[in-house]
Amino acid sequence: MSKNNIVKDVKKLVTDIYADKSREESLIAYQNALASGFTSYAASRLSMNLFTMQEMVEEEMDEAQKAEVEGYVKGINEALQKAFVVDASQEDIAAAKDSLMDIRDRVTNKMKVLTSYTDGFEIYEYILNRREAYIKGYDTEEPDVDELADDMFNFAFSENDKVVINTRIQQFVAQLPVRMTKQRFYDILSNSFKIYKNGEKQSLIDFVEAIKEAALLEKPEGFDEYYPELADILSEMKSADYKKLSPDDYDYLANELKHGSMVIARTTGDFTLLTEVLNDALILALTAGFVDTQYFDENFDSAKAIIDQMTRPDFSFDHVEDILSHFEGLEGVQEEAFDLLTQIEGSLEDLQRDYYDAFENKEIMAHFDALLKADKLTSSSLFMDLDSNPVTIVTDEADDLFIDDISRETMNAFSDYFSEVTQLEQRSVMAKVMSMMPVFFNTQDEIKEYFEVTLNSCSNVSELIACDNIIRDMISQG
Repeated sequence: MSKNNIVKDVKKLVTDIYADKSREESLIAYQNALASGFTSYAASRLSMNLFTMQEMVEEEMDEAQKAEVEGYVKGINEALQKAFVVDASQEDIAAAKDSLMDIRDRVTNKMKVLTSYTDGFEIYEYILNRREAYIKGYDTEEPDVDELADDMFNFAFSENDKVVINTRIQQFVAQLPVRMTKQRFYDILSNSFKIYKNGEKQSLIDFVEAIKEAALLEKPEGFDEYYPELADILSEMKSADYKKLSPDDYDYLANELKHGSMVIARTTGDFTLLTEVLNDALILALTAGFVDTQYFDENFDSAKAIIDQMTRPDFSFDHVEDILSHFEGLEGVQEEAFDLLTQIEGSLEDLQRDYYDAFENKEIMAHFDALLKADKLTSSSLFMDLDSNPVTIVTDEADDLFIDDISRETMNAFSDYFSEVTQLEQRSVMAKVMSMMPVFFNTQDEIKEYFEVTLNSCSNVSELIACDNIIRDMISQG
């Protein structure tokens, strides 16, 4: 892609649009140029990730995961064969987009299930960690509470960045023992909701949903069906009597938890790369039909040649010499394409806001929709909802009544959950949820006092040893 030409052209087109110089024609030309930038970037990434994805399917996945991912890859390949070709019909492009969106939705839902199992395992890992020294009878010197609290406080405030400070405090809160009444826990929850007063209702709703999902009060679709092995492990964790575990029982549960976590990590890694492939394939389908090909160069041609060959039904790793030769010229191209894209897409949201329906031109509107989705697909959030819109103006305000209703419903949900689980599970869930709260301390003295009081509230040396080990690991890792 000719960097100088496209940057210069886009800058001039944006100037012409705002100066009302052939505004409609300039807007169409701007969209076509920007589509070329997205296409070039997506093609450079996809050519490499598709090759890596195929290698993983061939060499690294177990049979069950391989069968599933192969099905997804086949669907991606078929979609690209329809959309990423010269003179693709609008019908084929639309069918490719629909197919890729369907695959992306299915993979995203699988990731939600895996995230939910991660949350569940963390709840019981918290309990196991605090029982280990007691069950195993470790002869370990009791940690110095005052020294540990001082080290936590100093580490939390060793940076001047407020975000870093708050994150560290939240991480500590997640590991500290919880010795508070349920009412105190509800008060902290309710106060955190009040931060959203006069903000968008949906923001508070999203926050509450995240809390409920982390505590497993709400589970995603397919939670009980998609991963029976993980479901069995979580069921064992729930049914264990942690106050009566023998050393052998402890080792068994710890190994099961470790195995389940490895399954999640492996599967999540596969789906993460698959989603990168999906997102780039979807960008190519979204921009198909309105790219300005004058901005493509030999790097794009190489990337496209790789994609074309790898998406053929008869592709085989037995004959990859031609593909490998195309990779030789692509080193650094992805970074260059991203740098170029960041230089030309800065006006997209403003132009969409100002001129989306100014000409009642359905093609312009459709292309804006496609470009905004493509922009989201290049973000670091791989699983971003493509249909959500950034909230710039509060249109549905969260007032006191709405917040009270949300608080009441949330407290009732936790009350029902707490009535069905043990005290150890209650404390673990409280710690997990509190780590998601905006920092609820008013002064640094309150933070220091909270560290000291909670550490001194450990019910036995085993719990204190667990806190000391985990927190010192956190501090050492920075």
